[in-house]
This record gives sequence, C-alpha cells and structure tokens, in this order.
Amino acid sequence: MLSWIRGKFGPVMVSLIIGTIALVFIFSGVFNPKSTRGLHPGAVAGKVNGESISLSEFNRELNRRAEYFKQMSGGKLTEEQMKAFRLREAVFQELVNRKLMVQEAQRSGVVAGDEEVRTTIRELPVFQKDGKFDSLTYKQVLGGNQLSPSSYERLVREDLAVQHWSRFFKDRARVSDPELKSEFLLSQDKRNIKYVLLDGKVGKKVAAGSAPEKPEEIRKFNEALAEKVLGVMTADKASDAKVNALLKPYGATVKSTGLVTRQTPYLPGLGEAKDVLADAFAAKSPINPRQGGKAKKYTVMSWVVVAVVSEAQEPELAKLETEREKLMSQLKMKKERALQDEWLKKLSSKASIEPNPSVVSSGTSGAES
Repeated sequence: MLSWIRGKFGPVMVSLIIGTIALVFIFSGVFNPKSTRGLHPGAVAGKVNGESISLSEFNRELNRRAEYFKQMSGGKLTEEQMKAFRLREAVFQELVNRKLMVQEAQRSGVVAGDEEVRTTIRELPVFQKDGKFDSLTYKQVLGGNQLSPSSYERLVREDLAVQHWSRFFKDRARVSDPELKSEFLLSQDKRNIKYVLLDGKVGKKVAAGSAPEKPEEIRKFNEALAEKVLGVMTADKASDAKVNALLKPYGATVKSTGLVTRQTPYLPGLGEAKDVLADAFAAKSPINPRQGGKAKKYTVMSWVVVAVVSEAQEPELAKLETEREKLMSQLKMKKERALQDEWLKKLSSKASIEPNPSVVSSGTSGAES
C-alpha cells in the first residue's frame, strides 16, 4: 500500500503523511504522571472489540490535544476547562476511531507489509543523520519517548491503514457548483463576538470570604457580576473601558473572538460555545445590535459568559470566482470528513467499545444551557 501512496503523492508527501499522523503520538511533549489518575502504567483507557487502548497511548494523545487548547486559550488549560471541553472523552473517541479504521483495514486486507513499514521509517528525517537513516538515532529518539521499535513500527503500520481510508473517502467526495455557492455564502458570512468570560477563578474572587466550593455556588457569584456587566457592555468599543474598570478587581477583561463563521467549531477563548455562535448568526440575532439585539448572558457549569456581536461582515457574491479554488478544496475536505464520519458511525454501532471510566470520564456532561 505504501508504494500506492508513494505513486499518488511522491516520496516527500509520504514522509509528511507519516510525520503528521504517526509522530504526534511520540513527539508531543513530556508524559504527565498526574494524568494517570493514580493508575499503574499497564492500565488501559478502554477496549475496542477486545483490543486495548493503553494508558500511555491515551496520555500521549491527551497531552497533544491539551497543548492545542493551551495555544487556543492563551497558554493556560485548567482541569475545569478540560471538563468543559470534555477533552478526555474527545481523545478517547479519537483513539476509538483510529482502532476501528485499523481493524477494518485488517479485515479488508489493506495492511502494509514489513518492508513497506521499514521503508517509510527510513524516509523520515527525524531518524536520519547526514541525509541517511541512522539506526542509533532511531533507537535514541524512540527510547526518549518511551517507545520500543516494535511498538513504533506498529503505529506506522496503523497510520498507513488510516491513510488508506483517508484516500478512499477523498476519491468519493464530489462538489457541485450550487454546493460551492452555498459554501461561499456561509464562509463569507462572519461575525466578531465581543465577550467577557467569568470562570471559576473570577467567581471565587467575587465571592471573597465566602469561599464557595461547588460549581453551582461559584456560578451564582459569577451571574451576579454578569448582571452588572450587562448594564454597561455594548457592541461599541467605547463601553470596553467601563466594563474593564468593573472587572479589574476580579482579573477579567473584555475580549473578542475576531471574525468567525457559523461553521467555526471552537470560538477563540471560549471553546465549543454553541449557544453563543447560534445566537450570533440567527436570522434575528438577540446579540446583534443591527437586528435589535444586545449583550446576553450564557452559563456553562461555573462559567458565565456575556457576549455581543461587535462586527458583522456580509458575503459579496461577486468575489466567488476569486475564492473558487480555495473553497473547492475546503468543501471537498468537509465532504470527505462527512463520509468518513458516517462510515465510522456505522462501524461504531456494530463494535464493542468499553471505556475505562477512571481514565476517560471528565465527571461532567459539559452541556451548555
């Protein structure tokens, strides 16, 4: 199968494919013992059709995803935020999908041979010295990341199987002109959302000597502060100074998401704030002053968010042709993902999936209200 991929993409792209898929499992930061939750190294995060997802594999991917969210939220990621984002559950589902794809590849006979795996590894620059594969470098890099050659080779073999399915769905995604026009209108319809985030830390500062412990208690203090914010916060930048003065004792400030579309999965600084996004793009938006809206309060666990649309950018159909190539690529990728998700959904419905609650559960539904 590697020879097939190499023929389609060329040797450089093969290295990129394996480098961006397989290596995220080992070059993504230092393993964090706290994330084991006191379990021994041999514990498992769960099983898929009887095959284990190891604790170490789960934590490597959890660290990688955590780093991504840290970058999204300004370099910080608290346990409370991990619960709100349901990060552990998302990581487990990602690894379940990977297992299902590999298992289906094995069932279908789409498996890379030993020679293909070795050739792939030898082409990766991270294992080379002076432009050639170096056995000592290979062992040192793997050892530094707590992986044996056999376990890493298994990862590469699995990644080749995953890449097969990616190409399989890529070949089946088709985009029509009406779909392209619709995508253009969606992608060019943008909103800048101004917001204030009152999280657990803010709530405790608001409470001062009360020292609340439960999320619902902290939320009440945040809601009281949010009501004050609602009294002064508008879409106009001139209101920012008043809001910031009000929030200064509690360490919170007015922030903005920048221009986002209704398809944006995670709002910068807020995460998966579906209710905020839905209101921002509603036909008669309750938070868009141009449509008679104003700042509104949203509650998630102990968090309270006050949000308002500060800028709206409408699509100009005349620009469709200049955006055609980029949009075609984006829409094709979206359709590939939809086809793959539907396929994985069917595989999951027939599979035996057993998560280890001690590892996977965030202990909260994370639902928005």
